Amino acid sequence: MADYVLSIQAVLDLQAIADYGYATFGVAKAREYGEALEQRFEQLAESPAMGVQADEFANGLRRFKQGSHWIFYVEQADGIFVARVLHERMDFVRHL
Repeated sequence: MADYVLSIQAVLDLQAIADYGYATFGVAKAREYGEALEQRFEQLAESPAMGVQADEFANGLRRFKQGSHWIFYVEQADGIFVARVLHERMDFVRHL
């Protein structure tokens, strides 16, 4: 079974997403969004090629859009390493 590992920065990204979601949309919607991200991490770990190559940012980097966020990850032998989870309006070059 493939698995995913989150970078420290990705954990901080998810915390910020959750905080914003709770404050803006309420607990139920924030949890729903967080669960959708986690499910997508699991799917990407099983099928890393789902995402598009993002070599313009770093060699071997891939990305996949989930809701209003892009999941940036690298394929590993046993799944994926999630580097960042960035809002679609963020400057990717600056944050990667």
